[in-house]
Amino acid sequence: MREDPSDDLTLPGGLLLVAQEKGSVLGCAGLRLLPGHAAEVTRVFVIPAARRRGPSASRLLDCLEGHARQHRVTTLRLDTRRDLIEARRL
Repeated sequence: MREDPSDDLTLPGGLLLVAQEKGSVLGCAGLRLLPGHAAEVTRVFVIPAARRRGPSASRLLDCLEGHARQHRVTTLRLDTRRDLIEARRL
């Protein structure tokens, strides 16, 4: 993220959620609010040690969707880089 910052993931134009457990960061997910009641989900990441052992990614996305609803988002799309093959398959 240092090489490709997402400074726009702060209110009022967006937000970045961080999942933590016992003080350790497990992952993150960003929401970029766009004109016309649209938004992009971006920067979704869960550390490898936390994958498949709990609801980290699911809870992040559920929370992100809740924030999108609060901002009256009606169209939500996934924003991915070209090199993220798995994410692009979604």
